Amino acid sequence: MTVNLAGFLERHAKACGARPAVCDGEAELDYAMLDLRANRLAHALVARGAVPGDRIAVRLPNGHRYLACLFACARAGLVLAPVDRNLVADEVEHVLRDSGATLFLDGAEAVDELAEGAAGAPFEARGGGDDPMLLMYTSGTTGRPKGVVLSHRSVLFTSLNQILGWRLTSHDRALVVAPFHHVGGLVVLGLPCLHAGGTVRIGLPEPEGVLEELERDAIAAVFLSPFLWRQVAELDGIEARSLGALRLCASGGDPIPTEPLQRLIAAFGAEFTDAYGLTEAASVSTLLDGADVLRKAGSAGLPCVHNRLRVLRPDGTEAAPGETGDLVQAGPTVMLEYWQRPEDTAAALRDGWLHTGDLAFLDEEGYLYIAGRSKDLVVSAGVKVYPAEVERVLREHPGVADVAVIGIPDDRAGETVAAVVLPRDGATVAPAELLAFCEGRIAEYKRPTRAFLSDSLPRNANGKVQKAVLRERYRG
Repeated sequence: MTVNLAGFLERHAKACGARPAVCDGEAELDYAMLDLRANRLAHALVARGAVPGDRIAVRLPNGHRYLACLFACARAGLVLAPVDRNLVADEVEHVLRDSGATLFLDGAEAVDELAEGAAGAPFEARGGGDDPMLLMYTSGTTGRPKGVVLSHRSVLFTSLNQILGWRLTSHDRALVVAPFHHVGGLVVLGLPCLHAGGTVRIGLPEPEGVLEELERDAIAAVFLSPFLWRQVAELDGIEARSLGALRLCASGGDPIPTEPLQRLIAAFGAEFTDAYGLTEAASVSTLLDGADVLRKAGSAGLPCVHNRLRVLRPDGTEAAPGETGDLVQAGPTVMLEYWQRPEDTAAALRDGWLHTGDLAFLDEEGYLYIAGRSKDLVVSAGVKVYPAEVERVLREHPGVADVAVIGIPDDRAGETVAAVVLPRDGATVAPAELLAFCEGRIAEYKRPTRAFLSDSLPRNANGKVQKAVLRERYRG
């Protein structure tokens, strides 16, 4: 039997159809209504000529329409390709061209118009299992986003990992604020809560708004970026909030610093957990239990039930406890491939293991610690920025001979994007001019906030820029 992601929605619609499934500020849909809308969209997509395997691009705000599109595509054997709403026109065009999307649903009206008048009868699921169902674009070191192909199986197993690890049930109400174009929004907590038969509340990533949602809607579980948790911890009066229903506060990406974490634990009286994951493994791969969040400060926890992790030396042998090496993982959550990038796929998927590109170590008890990012990505306010994308834009400036983009410490965002620029001989460029040049050419969250002029870039014997040297030089 081939399991389709949308199967659990159909089951819940029959068993508990009147139970609230998703609330997004515009509408509240119960399971029967969400299932009906997914059926209508599935019928409408097929009527438009979509066939299994076709990519359907969507650019939508977080909300019930996004989830209906996800389940409709899964049901019809189609591949949902989310488009980041922050991208500028050139970046959107790249995603559409690279994915070969046969349809682009750009905005809520496009989804409503597609579904209008479509049949709501049950739609017999097409495919499942190892068939592709999500094409998630993640920035690559080549300077252009690349598509990660996830199957029904990988998404279902990452959902099961979270249900088991976070003990989600049909009684839970979960708050989701991360954008759905990213696995941290679409696949983390919200989808598993629906899988368990619970209710998902969709909010905005704003600290005061998060607290209001937690209090007003009796939220039981919430997932926020470390940056957003730090912002929440800085608010006045968090100890006075009525958060009796809250039991699970999850985070991932970077550890929450100890001081704000301790304040949050004392104020909320809930379990705080951490996690590690990446798009190529359908998000969450490890979980740090609340009982260990202070004892194992800085750790991302233990592998989830359906994941295996190893840390390898450069020669491929197993690293000893405490020894930093290349993090690899295996299991059913791992991606199928990088879309139309066979060389990248072969480099990442070797001998049944996903080579994550992250540097890490395991302690004596098997707890994972991320030690660095071998791909030089910058994490600013919880969002990943790959330097090559920014460098590609800045190299288009006529006064720039070369550039290296790095992350430097920032009190609020953790890291901020900085560009170290080597001007062309005889050219006169100013830092403010370089920052302004990026506007309209790259999404706002990727743009550098600092620019430094340098008469040289340090390089190793192979001619590669030594970014570690630059990070140390400009960290102050």
